[in-house]
Amino acid sequence: MLSIFICEDNPEHLEQITKCIRNYVLIENLPMKIMCSTAFPGEVLDYLRDNKVAGLYFLDVDLSCEMDGIKLAEAIRTYDPRGFIVFITADAESLMLTFKYKVEAMDYIVKGDFDLNGRICECLRNAHDKYTAKPTPLQNYFILKPTKDETIVLDCSKILYFEAAAAPHKIFVYTETGRYRFRGELSQIQKELNGFFFKCHRSIVVNIEKVASIDTSLLKLQLHNGDTIDVSIKHIKGVKELMQKLSAKTDI
Repeated sequence: MLSIFICEDNPEHLEQITKCIRNYVLIENLPMKIMCSTAFPGEVLDYLRDNKVAGLYFLDVDLSCEMDGIKLAEAIRTYDPRGFIVFITADAESLMLTFKYKVEAMDYIVKGDFDLNGRICECLRNAHDKYTAKPTPLQNYFILKPTKDETIVLDCSKILYFEAAAAPHKIFVYTETGRYRFRGELSQIQKELNGFFFKCHRSIVVNIEKVASIDTSLLKLQLHNGDTIDVSIKHIKGVKELMQKLSAKTDI
């Protein structure tokens, strides 16, 4: 289910956007729910800190407070890297800032648009289609370049985990058959791969499908091949939730 968040400081606009979304979701019977409709960015972030969600975010660019919509979007990305973000603003020129700060957005809506409700509904449809779409064959592979002239394509189902190397911006990827070193960032890797690749430790992104058990006393994950890796205490809950989700998916 997609969780919907609306952050808009104008009460009338907030009510209009919320009503439009609620009605459309109800009429179309979409697997979505409004979790937060607020004028305060902190309420959105508080919810994300306490709940792991797949989200669709409608954000006003100018929130008339210390944190504007662009900064809020940047903060959201730390909790929901794959969330769908839609910026809504009265000033079309302010949308250029989203490119300056490299905040990836699904869509941009200007409040003066003659069909504001129609644009919002279009975003709901697009987010639903993308969220429920089956992964393409390309998404099942991870492409890396160990050297300038070498390209390696890895089957994601064979990857065990990624680990940050001691050298800056260098990553090791461990597979069922070997280890490769390449240039990259763990945060970016998690964005590129499916939801069962999880950053369980500050230096490790693990393939949850390869986790056999969790040792909460030693803060270790045992993989199906016998390897053990570290897990941060704050990420144990997230690992357990993904393991349960994977188990439920397998049972279907």
